[in-house]
Amino acid sequence: MRERQPKSSVNKALDARGAVLSARRSSIWQVSPDLLGTVNLEGYFETANPAWMTVLGWTEAEVTSVSLLELVHPDDVERTREQATLTQQGKPAIKFTNRYRRKNGTYCWISWVGVAEDGVIFCSGRDITAEVEQAEQLAAVRRERDTAWAVSQDLLVAVARDGTFASVNTAWTKLLGWAEDELLGRMFTELNHPDDLENALAVFANVSLAPLSIPFEHRLRHRDGSYRWFAWTAALAGELIYGNGRDTTAERENAAAMQAAEDVLRNSLAFLAGTGAVARAMREADWSVSPLGHPQQWPQSLRSVVNLVLGSALPMFVAWGPSLHTVYNHAYGEIMGAKHPAGMGEPFLDIWNEIRDALAPMVRRVL
Repeated sequence: MRERQPKSSVNKALDARGAVLSARRSSIWQVSPDLLGTVNLEGYFETANPAWMTVLGWTEAEVTSVSLLELVHPDDVERTREQATLTQQGKPAIKFTNRYRRKNGTYCWISWVGVAEDGVIFCSGRDITAEVEQAEQLAAVRRERDTAWAVSQDLLVAVARDGTFASVNTAWTKLLGWAEDELLGRMFTELNHPDDLENALAVFANVSLAPLSIPFEHRLRHRDGSYRWFAWTAALAGELIYGNGRDTTAERENAAAMQAAEDVLRNSLAFLAGTGAVARAMREADWSVSPLGHPQQWPQSLRSVVNLVLGSALPMFVAWGPSLHTVYNHAYGEIMGAKHPAGMGEPFLDIWNEIRDALAPMVRRVL
């Protein structure tokens, strides 16, 4: 049986082990990227590791020469004092964040853990400035997004992959009369016009594969049963498809009204349907500067006569009104020579001014 070692040998072994552990702790103290230190009951750091210099620019001598509160951001002083008091009152450990002043005057966010033992608070602080700034930037982006979501005049929507509404903005109420709680959980297909449903389903399926950048137009049902047109762009993000729908109803109605007006104008100018250069020139001319006005406003009697003149192969003209404004056909235009096309719509006697004296008596006899 091995004899028990003398007590002195055991103590020597323990002392040696303690020295090793102390050396390891000293190494950690020196190389730790976190702020390490001890705070006494008066609120002064008694020790500070080299990380204080790396993170904040303060030497150990500078840190231990001032109250810990002198380096704390003014807005965080009271909270820091409260946490230190709790630790001194026997709370096992504290965890909190505050801002510490760098030597250059800026501030750094520190996440602290403190433990009290034998009248001293052992502290460890980690620089979380980057994380805090990133969180603030993300929060700002979210606030901007939420603001844009709230004030947008377009329909904004998040739709789950199964086609149910996950989120809508207030424009759905303004433009379509649907309250948010009436839409959430419903299938988006319930609001589609039956004639547009097949195309809408195909587009929805494709958005899962690639963003919809070219607007897709379809009709959605208003709460009153009517339909409005919307042009959509959309993209998949995570498990939701986000879409933006611009109301194009008014644009379509205006386009239809303009087309109808063009059709009316085209029909009203049917009497200028000749294929000759003169008929074409009359259709394209700016009649707004002529005393005769636009052909659309001509009396039916003038329209009928002009239609007859333009359709004739013989030289013919019409001199209309008190000033005898002239409209003629292609054959008569050839007779006018250099006076055509400037003579179209001009007073008859002004066109033939060089023989006005000979023509005037004949004109008076005809009238």
